[in-house]
Amino acid sequence: MNKQLIVIFCCILFIACNTDTKKASTAVANKTEIKLKTKHSGEPNLHSSNSGDLFISWVEYENDSVDVLKFSQLKNGTWTEGKEISRGQNWFVNWADFPSIISINDSTMTAHWLQTSASGTYDYDVRISQSRDGGNTWKPSIIPHRDGINAEHGFVSLLPCPEGKTLAVWLDGRNTKNEVNNAMTLRTATIDHDGNLSDESELDSRVCDCCQTGATWTSKGPLVVYRDRTEDEIRDISYVKKTNGVWSKPKSIVKDNWKISGCPVNGPSIDSHDSLVVVSWFTSADEEPSVYAALSRDYGETFSNHLRIDEGNAIGRVDIKIDDNRIIVSWMEDNKDNKQDAEIKLRIIQPDFKTSQVFKVASNSSSRASGFPQLKTQNNNIIMAWTEVGDTSTLVKTYKIQIDE
Repeated sequence: MNKQLIVIFCCILFIACNTDTKKASTAVANKTEIKLKTKHSGEPNLHSSNSGDLFISWVEYENDSVDVLKFSQLKNGTWTEGKEISRGQNWFVNWADFPSIISINDSTMTAHWLQTSASGTYDYDVRISQSRDGGNTWKPSIIPHRDGINAEHGFVSLLPCPEGKTLAVWLDGRNTKNEVNNAMTLRTATIDHDGNLSDESELDSRVCDCCQTGATWTSKGPLVVYRDRTEDEIRDISYVKKTNGVWSKPKSIVKDNWKISGCPVNGPSIDSHDSLVVVSWFTSADEEPSVYAALSRDYGETFSNHLRIDEGNAIGRVDIKIDDNRIIVSWMEDNKDNKQDAEIKLRIIQPDFKTSQVFKVASNSSSRASGFPQLKTQNNNIIMAWTEVGDTSTLVKTYKIQIDE
């Protein structure tokens, strides 16, 4: 390729990557509900196993005092009967800090939830339980943090390790009760089949207080994304990765330079396939609420490209998934005509960074109760879950989404 063609190609790529997404057209996606047996529920979370099985966990609000964590598996397009993982009267139930479940192999599963530890508003522990029989029975829960301090511990990401263990990452508030150096930290531990802890590490000594973490496992090791926090209150998205048994130092995905004095409760999402790693996140730098996606083609060593995804009224709550030769991003956006309502949207990015039009999936409440929409794929089908807000209750809904690209 001669120099003139290279210049032309670079100009085209620059224009494509900086197109004003506010002018993008919006189409309506077709969706088919996949019925989930639930009465009064919220906090859904989707998990896709290494073998392609799809699971959902959610919290069933049994009554005013009892919460129940359940899960189901999608088989032949239908959710199986929900199985109970655990229940409690002293759980910390929060729209943004939700439980999860992962499949380690055909028989081993790991789940987490949050349980209050003291009378403080944000005094709660992470509880992790494992099953060795496909979720029929669950072992007594353990706490992956051993500080013993009544403080906030949550926003967990769980990953299945190649050796059959579980990698847990969470925001840890053990230092927040100190008068000096009172920042939230990012920590990790590995859990074996018997609940024994190893490789306990502090990954970042100062992070944003209440944004979700995200994690993925590449062929070169785990990679974790989260919202960081500098001394000057810049709260951009950072990542750390473990290579040859050593965690890297934190590094920014992109320097948005969003300065904000409080936590936006809006964490990033991440996925990977082979050498490709993708991250999506929300920022309101320069008072411009936006959703971005960034790509790495070298296992997360560098993120050289980023692209704005939203249409100009973003409220965040992002998710991202690599499926075959496409990248799917979901987020929520304010309804221009009614600020009480929000729209759940999708956009497709090709690995060459070409993007589809925006697809509106559904309307829902913009309130906290509607939570964070979840996105996964199975057999090239897009599967989404979210909490539908009614007049007197909330209900987890799941759908198969079909779009005409």
